[in-house]
Amino acid sequence: MDLISFSFFRWKVVDYYMIRAKGSLKILDRLDLIGRTSELAKLFGIQFLEVLTRGSQFRVESIMLRLVRAKNMVAVSPTIKVKSFGNPTVSSRSNCCFSAKSQATSARIYSSSHGARIKALH
Repeated sequence: MDLISFSFFRWKVVDYYMIRAKGSLKILDRLDLIGRTSELAKLFGIQFLEVLTRGSQFRVESIMLRLVRAKNMVAVSPTIKVKSFGNPTVSSRSNCCFSAKSQATSARIYSSSHGARIKALH
């Protein structure tokens, strides 16, 4: 194979990949993926990549935390000890909020057969 035909095939490969890249950009443009994703990131208060990679529970929690902060409240999350039990009702029922004024009283979430319970420690 001589040098002229080699450079011809090289440009053919480059042209092929350019067509594929342009096609991908056209799809992104038509679907307005960049614009919609950035709007959702702004709405949820999370990063651009997290909109694409994280689940809906992450979005719900981010909105919940934004609302909690606006009302001057603190969101309570389960401790590592509670998470280690593997009780699915603990994580789904632990979305409790307390007023920032009651921060002097600490709260912990305890696992039971009836789900998560909150016990205040003085």
